[in-house]
Amino acid sequence: METILLVDDDQDNLTLLQTILRKAGYEIVVAQDGASGIEQAKQSDPDLILLDVMMPQLDGFEVCRRLKAAPEIASIPVVFVTGKDDEAAVAEGMAVGAFHYVPKPFHSETILATVDYALEYGRLRRRYHDELKRTQDTIQLIDHCQFRFRSIAQAEGVAALLASVCPDPMGVLNGLSELLINAVEHGNLGITYDEKKQLLISRGLADEIARRMTLPEYSKRDVVVTFAREPDLLRIEIMDEGEGFAWERYLQFEPSRGFDPNGRGIAMAAAGGLTRIAYQGRGNHVIAEVSLSAAP
Repeated sequence: METILLVDDDQDNLTLLQTILRKAGYEIVVAQDGASGIEQAKQSDPDLILLDVMMPQLDGFEVCRRLKAAPEIASIPVVFVTGKDDEAAVAEGMAVGAFHYVPKPFHSETILATVDYALEYGRLRRRYHDELKRTQDTIQLIDHCQFRFRSIAQAEGVAALLASVCPDPMGVLNGLSELLINAVEHGNLGITYDEKKQLLISRGLADEIARRMTLPEYSKRDVVVTFAREPDLLRIEIMDEGEGFAWERYLQFEPSRGFDPNGRGIAMAAAGGLTRIAYQGRGNHVIAEVSLSAAP
């Protein structure tokens, strides 16, 4: 059973969240101020933290900064659940390391969709970490290779393998996985931004991906990833067989999309350990580079 830490000074909000999340099968841990929340995170090692912003003494932004500065708990996804919902607040929340932002008042469907998405993100990180430890020494021997795949699971495996070549594997891994999963979901399977948003809210994304994988118009499409080691950088080229998309608006996080459960993957990739991301043409071809200049 996955554990969620709730940090909020408002007992009514805590009671509502506990009711929704316990009914969905989650274990709940509670803290009613920021300092206690940090201590609870260290003691209980939750899978996810839901955090209010407006609290006395330590506000949620400062709590998130301190969580992300503590190596033993920095990887736990943090979702702000708060009434402070203007665009400046959303931007600050993302800047201090939050995974997502849910405004109050909220619907149970929105909370559950966001929790699902954030927990899946955490699961991916843990799987990647285990895969990295297993493959890192051997993969360092590769100078040039090519992968061809179709599924999300295969995309995750390729991301973990390629990240292990990089000087900062965990930093690169998140961004690289977002680019590869994007090539499958939005590229080859043609799932649009609005479609994915609704599928996440209805908790039907996995079923829709599985359905589209069987359709004749999508089932034979491949993602091709080419890796090359150059003297001062690693180059990863990703090509899908989709129609492309208007990629320009997704390179940076837009606060106006802050309340949607999706739409931050490419911006997260650009802000992560990848040195450069360059989309080509209509958007079904992207080049990611990782500098080796600072590597030992």
